[in-house]
Amino acid sequence: MLLLSISTVFIANTKPLLNSINTLLPSAISMVLFVIFITSSDQFVPRL
Repeated sequence: MLLLSISTVFIANTKPLLNSINTLLPSAISMVLFVIFITSSDQFVPRL
């Protein structure tokens, strides 16, 4: 149900979402890379 509402909102607001994605994409990529780095370090720290 939540996914359906998110998809309908996305379809209804495609152009504003694309504009916000173009502005927020670098910060989103950096956040994703940071989260991947944190999770990988959390996986590797107990092994060391």
